[in-house]
Amino acid sequence: MKQPLPSQQSESRRVSLWHSLLFLFTTVLFPVLAFAQAPNLVLQPATADFGFIGKGGDSALTARVLNYNPMPATVSAGYLHSCAVAADGTVKCWGLNNYNQLGDGTTTQRSTANPVADITTAKQVASGAYHSCALLADRSVQCWGNNANGELGDGTTTQRSKPVSVSGINNATAISVGERFSCALLADETVKCWGRNPSGQLGDGTTTQRITPVSVQGLTDVLSLSVGSDHACAVTRDNGAVKCWGQNAYGQLGNGTKTNSNVPVVVSGLSNAIAVSAGQLRSCAIELGGSAKCWGNNEHGAIGDSTSTERLTPTQVTGLTSGVTVIDTGRRHTCAVVNGGAKCWGYNAYGVVGDGTTTGRNAPVDVSGLTSGISDIDVESFADASHTCATTTAGGIKCWGYNDYNQLGDGTATQRTAPVE
Repeated sequence: MKQPLPSQQSESRRVSLWHSLLFLFTTVLFPVLAFAQAPNLVLQPATADFGFIGKGGDSALTARVLNYNPMPATVSAGYLHSCAVAADGTVKCWGLNNYNQLGDGTTTQRSTANPVADITTAKQVASGAYHSCALLADRSVQCWGNNANGELGDGTTTQRSKPVSVSGINNATAISVGERFSCALLADETVKCWGRNPSGQLGDGTTTQRITPVSVQGLTDVLSLSVGSDHACAVTRDNGAVKCWGQNAYGQLGNGTKTNSNVPVVVSGLSNAIAVSAGQLRSCAIELGGSAKCWGNNEHGAIGDSTSTERLTPTQVTGLTSGVTVIDTGRRHTCAVVNGGAKCWGYNAYGVVGDGTTTGRNAPVDVSGLTSGISDIDVESFADASHTCATTTAGGIKCWGYNDYNQLGDGTATQRTAPVE
């Protein structure tokens, strides 16, 4: 879950900044991106017609905040699979397909981008653990893959090998999916969620599984939303206050407790937030001015405060007091774009930090070869064996980390400790 702040970009990606009513408004003109190892896949430029939701699980907080109408992500890294919106409005996915999460009508693993069936007008895609969803031009939502918990929102628990419509959603402006649940930001700035709910991650005041969308209680004036594994967070109009709900075993709700909440609670000591990222075990936010703060699980230093101490409220990331334009946190590591370069920290057994080693880091380090020219970064949120991808201002995508299921898109199944294209 990540959202850009001002930085100097190439001519194809200009960002302008102004401040009004304590909020940051930015305009981002996205380049057309060509995906590595998929020469026929040209990503769809984001448009201002749709809002933005970041992943925790999916994610990606690449957006703008202009009149509280951020832009949607077009690439999403799920658990062992990834998806992208192509320039022609189709969706293409690759990687693991054991639960039909690639949406092509099969369970065949794909090492290159493969079309999702029957989608031609997609504006955004979001990938979870074993399912994915797409926001269409008519503001409806379609999902596919595993549905054991109702995460497809079609009123059943039947696994789907091709996209099905989410019941009752016809005014969505953005989507985000978690491990086994999904959410949509609506045009009236409210949120609806559906699927698994044992920790209250649907935010409807219960822990009841829902196979069709339900409203998140008491949540209005939402600017952006990020869904993590079993919790979610939103930035609101209320002076940039952040509210979170769901699982809180590691303090990832940021309210100073470790008690789950089935309705949104205010994150303590955080205001003027312009972006939020909900991962699996923690959350992070960017404040006005480009400072990054994180809270929750810190076992492998993924909060980035140079310790491994669990934090129940927002804590400053070491060295990132300004210049942060994107932040995304996963299961045990976190990455950010800082002054145009990529930095990561936390668990690194599979090289997901991208510094050419497998040494864990409790403070940000530069990603090898990506110290400039980076516009976006996306962290897979569901497993220790995860991967990370970054988008360059020149229009390329580079990935690193775990690769047993071809999720790096480099035509191999070789683990990478530094970026490959």
